[in-house]
Amino acid sequence: MHKAKVSVILPVYNGEKFLRESIQSVIDQSYEDWELILVNDASTDSTQAICEEYVAKDKRIHLINNQTNQKLPKSLNIGFSKASGEYYTWTSDDNYYKIEALEKMVRVLQTKEHIAMVCCDYDIINEEGKFQYVRKISPKLEDYITQSYVTCFLYRANIAKKIGKYDEDKFYIEDYDFFLRLGLEGEFSVLNESLYAYRQHSKSLSFIDKKMARKRYHQITALYLPLYLKKYPNLKKNLHLFSQIQYYGKAFNNQALKEILTAHGGGHCNKTQLYELLKDFYKTTRNKNYLKAIKKLGIFYKLKAALLKAKMKKTWQKEDIEDGGGDI
Repeated sequence: MHKAKVSVILPVYNGEKFLRESIQSVIDQSYEDWELILVNDASTDSTQAICEEYVAKDKRIHLINNQTNQKLPKSLNIGFSKASGEYYTWTSDDNYYKIEALEKMVRVLQTKEHIAMVCCDYDIINEEGKFQYVRKISPKLEDYITQSYVTCFLYRANIAKKIGKYDEDKFYIEDYDFFLRLGLEGEFSVLNESLYAYRQHSKSLSFIDKKMARKRYHQITALYLPLYLKKYPNLKKNLHLFSQIQYYGKAFNNQALKEILTAHGGGHCNKTQLYELLKDFYKTTRNKNYLKAIKKLGIFYKLKAALLKAKMKKTWQKEDIEDGGGDI
């Protein structure tokens, strides 16, 4: 395996609380040929001092200070404009890599030339760093298209330069939009091994303006779905359910479910697949009609609907309490 430099961009705004842990996780990587570009987005806390401390310690670490707050997408573009690696990735100040993350992802890209991006499973941790559960990434292309769970990843710099920058008008879902563009240029691969830790807390972007994020998520999916169906005709059957459900939107009801079931073999379609899609739409839109539709799938799914309702009620209550915003 030849030594290929990995460029890691770390945009940060007032990240003094967890920043050291994030930077140190890059320094501790078993794969040593990397550069870390810190983009301080006009922080007002001790972020700049922390960054300068690490720059002084390790010549592989560089610092860019934005004079005014540019937000995440533009900060990423600023960072990548200075990147010199063969492979690109970025991380957040409140998350961290496990020690073999870069090494294992680099190995995939070097042994599978047709792969544009590799991603992996990751731990969900709470604000105190306590493990909650492992988020599994599906290896199915249709799931890659319709879900935005990719968090730990590595992609080829030459393809990134071909598709262009992160879209600065797509704040909150700039990564999802970028990954979908990557997927149209080359295949993706999944390492079903947890190599990263994602911290959930009240100031993380996943807790900020969720209504806007959900709306933009569905807009992006609708934009790219036709492009994927054109490039991968064999996906048409798998994605047809998704496109039908999305078509009905807030108007989804029992009649819509009946029409979908009828269109897929008189009610004999893959109910597991339909359940997963309805569940995802319910979780991202909070539309109770999707929950009602799950119950119509049968007795077994009535139980799953009840468990899902209880789980999401608790999750949404916590999110609504913790919602309060912040900037990056």
